[in-house]
Amino acid sequence: MNEDPEKEDLSAFEGEQGRQNLMMIGLVSGALWLALGSIILYFSSDEPLLHAFHSSIHMWQELAYGLGFGLVLGFIAVGMMRSKAFQEATKDFLVLKVFRKAQLGFWDILGLSLIAGVTEEWLFRAALQPLLGLWIAALLFVAVHGYFRFNNISEILFGAFMMALSVGLGYLFAYAGLLAAIVAHTTYDVIVMSSLNKEAQTMDNRPPEL
Repeated sequence: MNEDPEKEDLSAFEGEQGRQNLMMIGLVSGALWLALGSIILYFSSDEPLLHAFHSSIHMWQELAYGLGFGLVLGFIAVGMMRSKAFQEATKDFLVLKVFRKAQLGFWDILGLSLIAGVTEEWLFRAALQPLLGLWIAALLFVAVHGYFRFNNISEILFGAFMMALSVGLGYLFAYAGLLAAIVAHTTYDVIVMSSLNKEAQTMDNRPPEL
């Protein structure tokens, strides 16, 4: 049975201890994704692991494509979360509730974004996408993050947006390269987490931490 989101205990993510807990979760989950992706690549490919970073375009192009993708999708996501149509619905997604609760400084946000960008793209794009196909890997990515909720139309549409984002990362990996997908993912996370953190600071009037 699904737990009532209003009754979820998020006290573990409050204050300085909550910040440390979230950073530890990020590090542990990142290590897990990195290890799992490396094992899958090791047994499924004859190429060296770092061959996953091979691209047919220049590195600066990968960086530009990734940055552009992350900026556009990041600001679209922030706009959706701030709109009346999606504001209430997005408050029920656990991952968003956690980041609204935690007191994160800029370097915390950047660190968590880099960990997620590198390790999750390594697993879902570099390791799983060649095996399962773009769409199934994208579906797994969204499911792991808990963005499939069907209580109302706003939740469904936001989940569809996250699926489109995941598919977009898959195409970015396929046509630009892994570095482009990592940069896009990291940029998106920095924008969204920064927005959630600013929203939380505005709500409880606490000063930003540096």
